[in-house]
Amino acid sequence: MIGKISIGKDFGGCIKYLLEGRNGEKKDLAELLHYNNCCGDKNELAQQFRDVKALNRKIEKPVWHTSLSFAHNDKLSKHQLIEISEKLAKKFGFEKNQYLVVQHHDTKHQHIHIVSNRVGFDSKAISTSKNYQKVSDFSRRIEKEYNLEQVLSPEKFLGKDRKEIPRLDKRKDQIKEIINEALSKSKSYDDFKSFVEKNNLKIEKGRGIAFIDNKGVRLKGSQIGFSLKKIQNILSLTKIYRPELIIKKVISKALDYER
Repeated sequence: MIGKISIGKDFGGCIKYLLEGRNGEKKDLAELLHYNNCCGDKNELAQQFRDVKALNRKIEKPVWHTSLSFAHNDKLSKHQLIEISEKLAKKFGFEKNQYLVVQHHDTKHQHIHIVSNRVGFDSKAISTSKNYQKVSDFSRRIEKEYNLEQVLSPEKFLGKDRKEIPRLDKRKDQIKEIINEALSKSKSYDDFKSFVEKNNLKIEKGRGIAFIDNKGVRLKGSQIGFSLKKIQNILSLTKIYRPELIIKKVISKALDYER
């Protein structure tokens, strides 16, 4: 999940973009999921936000706009999207302020927008300090909580120990190599599991399969080309095709299965 935060001056422009797009192109592709302490159409909403903002005239940029984009394989219900937006509001301290949540259906991956009034009904304004680091930390927590595809935080926000972790694409290649080798040397799922775990990978197996490396990063098998069904197909073929020298060919053949 990738989270972005921007701060602005114009409630009217931001709300119009969320509900209609810049030139009306999103009017049929925008779905309003949730109101919090506000209601109405774009003009009524903008005016309500301005009225509350007037309680604190020191704030020049009262518009808080967050976008949350999910990976292609992540599929969340409307209830979950609203729940995540509520958790974000609580994280940043605007859960009692005016805000609305809009989902845009103009891309293949799910993404939502949250626009909030930084100024609350008590006239106090929420802080914008370390927003980028906070939204990155929030994204990592939500990924784990909702079993989503994990994305590494920008390197400048990582601690010293985390900066030493290889980037995600490199890590995927390392995990794939271990799985390939495990399959080429295994006659059963138990053999496969034992080999994988000896190479510092944990396995989560249910309806599907996932692998967790020694840094705690979790990857679904389908993300790296090894769904549970594909692994089972390969293992069933290795029982038929012997000797060991031809197993790699069998694996290659099985990997083409389901494509």
